[in-house]
Amino acid sequence: VEMPTWKPAYRIVLDKEGKALLQGWAVVDNVSGEDWNGVSMSLTAGTPLTFTYDLYTPRYVQRHDLSPRGDEYAAAPPPPPPPVGGMDEDRDGLADAEDAKNADQGGYWRQDKAKKKGEKKEAARDRRPPAKPAPSRGWGGPAGRPAATPPAEPTPLTTTALERNFRALVAGSKVGALFRYDLEEKVWVPDRQSALVSILNARVKAEDILLYNVEAGGQTPYRAVRFTNETGSVMERGPMAIYRDGTFVGEAIIDRVDPGLSAFIAYSMDPRIHVSIDDSYRESGVHLVTIVRGQVTAEVRTQATHSYVVDNQAPEAATMWVQRTRRPGWRLIKPTAGVLDERGVYFVPLKLAQRSKTKVAIEEETPSRRLVEIFSDAARRAITLFLTGPEAGRDPRLKAALADVMKLQDQLGKLEEELGRLRETKDAYSEREDQVRENLNTLGKSLRNEDLRKKLLATMNELETKLNDVNRRTVSLNVERSELRDRLAVLIKQIKLDPAAP
Repeated sequence: VEMPTWKPAYRIVLDKEGKALLQGWAVVDNVSGEDWNGVSMSLTAGTPLTFTYDLYTPRYVQRHDLSPRGDEYAAAPPPPPPPVGGMDEDRDGLADAEDAKNADQGGYWRQDKAKKKGEKKEAARDRRPPAKPAPSRGWGGPAGRPAATPPAEPTPLTTTALERNFRALVAGSKVGALFRYDLEEKVWVPDRQSALVSILNARVKAEDILLYNVEAGGQTPYRAVRFTNETGSVMERGPMAIYRDGTFVGEAIIDRVDPGLSAFIAYSMDPRIHVSIDDSYRESGVHLVTIVRGQVTAEVRTQATHSYVVDNQAPEAATMWVQRTRRPGWRLIKPTAGVLDERGVYFVPLKLAQRSKTKVAIEEETPSRRLVEIFSDAARRAITLFLTGPEAGRDPRLKAALADVMKLQDQLGKLEEELGRLRETKDAYSEREDQVRENLNTLGKSLRNEDLRKKLLATMNELETKLNDVNRRTVSLNVERSELRDRLAVLIKQIKLDPAAP
């Protein structure tokens, strides 16, 4: 029999001692078609898998027809009837038509029509929602029923008074992945009525805070309540009213809160506080991962810095919790004290002084692996860090081989620097030689410029000699570099660093 689910509602009343009174109710609707008089009731919290399935309509299996082909055929089976309830309106329409056609047959048709209409109204009444409970001063009567007489005058809204006048009528127990509230007393709920059942009444850790959701954007944080579910019961999703200093301050919808977990309930904006964010990214740290067949895998860490500037114009100090969704592969490295990490979301507390500006940085990092050349700067930095770390001491032969690689790398580095200087010198000499040659062409063969011509020719010969020396030195260094690279390639092929290998 299809029944509506029960609906939770909560109230939390904050005090100044880091505690709060947490109360909860369950609204139960009786649409069963009969009164509940002194029945036992259990309320289950959870998300079980369920579905509807037609067990009423007959189903027939199709069979292969192997009958001999002829003029005689067996009688076909009757088709399955339609689902129940699919023809009600057509029957009523047919009755109306027959009623109009046979009006001269007396009151028989009229009585039959009235009877069918009454049955239809009764079926529609069964699907109507229950009537709203009558307003009352409270639920102090037996089994959740209203008190017979309201109090003479309203009592002040204090935590002690609310706790004293409240009585939880359930005992909780866990059933697999579900949580069950078993009502300790019998329940009386008339048909088409609702009952309000008390399920929670406990003091829990709670505080009034500020909550800033980065993904939501904006520059104004929320006023929120942070509380820990210390009731031992599962709190299902539902509305919550928040009270502070005897005054209603807001309301919110809370998600499911399991025992022992904390929840942040935002209930209003606080325009006295302004938040600005500046994000920056940089790479830091190169870690050697593997060296296999001359291929070097290095791990580079990318750091993200989220800088917050919080302008608190409120006359009181406060704690603002920054809410960020944890990105896959990233981890929080600063700060670490007091950070909450629940269900893929972390909350970072920031202390704000009264009427002040606070600057705080939150840092995250993520590693990324890259395949780099052995001659690259990234590979060189990774090998240097590996030799200075504790892992190198575990394999002396690997450490010696990598040290030889670094020496050859140093020699190759010096050769590259010298070859670079030679290239610059060669370019300067070639440029100077072109200028002298152009000046000689400008002078021509005139006898008046013979002295200048001789001087330019001497300069040309000197430049040719220097260029020849530079070329010889360049060729020699290229040969030496090729030899070093060959030795380095042979040495690298013999090195194997793979922690994942057996």
